[in-house]
Amino acid sequence: MSKKIKVFYDYTCPFCYKGLKELGDILPDYKTVEIEWSPCEAHPRPEPARVHSDLAAQVGFYLAENGLNIKKYNDLVYEAHFENQQRIDDIELLADLGEAAGAKREDIITLLNENRNAKKVEDSNIEVWQTLEIQAVPSYVYGDKMAASGGGLLVPISKVAELFKLASKGE
Repeated sequence: MSKKIKVFYDYTCPFCYKGLKELGDILPDYKTVEIEWSPCEAHPRPEPARVHSDLAAQVGFYLAENGLNIKKYNDLVYEAHFENQQRIDDIELLADLGEAAGAKREDIITLLNENRNAKKVEDSNIEVWQTLEIQAVPSYVYGDKMAASGGGLLVPISKVAELFKLASKGE
């Protein structure tokens, strides 16, 4: 079995902000496990939201696909949104953050102006909310096993670590 865990998260979700920080703490113990980052939206358009995360998610997919530093980007987006109260639906800000994670600034601006990864974000939303019927993010999927948030609670990092242990053994 593959040693890949799919991580679903939203850039405007405070549980995701905390959960991905906790994930970062355990990742050094699981260097053989590959992560498939799958940003999604807890409140996709046209649902009302203070700020939508779809543009930030489009950049996340771009960085992951191109082997750039999505972990750094994720950290920067969460910092911008939660600590600096910046609008993560601002193309200029996202271009700066994408550039800091290794992308060319102009490529990010073009990507967002042309909405190139909108379908990927939509597909991620469908997968997490409809296909897998996950209640909340962050959530982690390994084959047919899952460590999912829900019921207003963040999935405990111990449950995430159990999933990573299984993946590291290829079970």
